[in-house]
Amino acid sequence: MDAEDLDAAEAAIEACDLFVVIGTSAVVQPAASYPFIAARRGVPVIEINKEKTLVSSIAELSLLGLAGEILPKIIPD
Repeated sequence: MDAEDLDAAEAAIEACDLFVVIGTSAVVQPAASYPFIAARRGVPVIEINKEKTLVSSIAELSLLGLAGEILPKIIPD
């Protein structure tokens, strides 16, 4: 990621009210740190993933399964 994209991502984390993590190993940096930054700000983190990750330990809600199956159930048409 270039510096402009990193700055935009960090600004979005600072402004968000909810942080949703979908389908990630949660190990590739710098993106892997973003949910933790949001959680330190007191922002609820929701994880949707086929297996537990490091994010699972901080997530307010961790929905395990395929995103393609879970998302249609929780997002209305």
